[in-house]
Amino acid sequence: MEIINFEDWERKEIFRLFEGSRLPFYFVAFDIDVTGVYKYAHSGHKSFYHTMIWLVTKAACSVRNFRYRVKGDQVVLLDELVPSFTAMKPGEDLFKIVNCPLGPDLETFLENAARKCREQTTLLSEEDSENLLFLSCIPWMSTTAISNEHDTNPDDYFTRISWGKYSEKEGRKALNITVDVNHRIIDGIHIARFREELERLINSLV
Repeated sequence: MEIINFEDWERKEIFRLFEGSRLPFYFVAFDIDVTGVYKYAHSGHKSFYHTMIWLVTKAACSVRNFRYRVKGDQVVLLDELVPSFTAMKPGEDLFKIVNCPLGPDLETFLENAARKCREQTTLLSEEDSENLLFLSCIPWMSTTAISNEHDTNPDDYFTRISWGKYSEKEGRKALNITVDVNHRIIDGIHIARFREELERLINSLV
């Protein structure tokens, strides 16, 4: 973790601008081609959902602003993000929230995520951390945007990323993804960079 010198921080004025807002949050929704993720997951009998979680978290980690947090009066840059995602057993209606570090590679993450989903019996993971990235999915229907729960604390710096069921057209599969952020630390350009990196990672699967 790196402590940022606030006075020399390039975002100081933007941070101060949105510091006066009681609700400095906004979200952006976009479509992305996930045909490559589908082929990768189904060819090896892997979880499409868990594969997306790894890809989305990797893409978020690559954009510096997604790793900013504020601790007391200090701005810090985290070394990594840990996906914290919803999970359900087949045939059940209730979800739980599982935290699972990315690990050294995708295959390791898929194994660990599947194991944690099987073994966790509580609503929340025992591990709690400031470096969580909140992820959720509504796999029963396609979406155009998803809002997320928030309290009225403007010091909430946890990014929330959500998606629904992929849609199909002309043999391609598209997924609508919503990115919900705090404007103090993340601007539109950073969401665009996240999308660009996510697309690159997806293309690297095939």
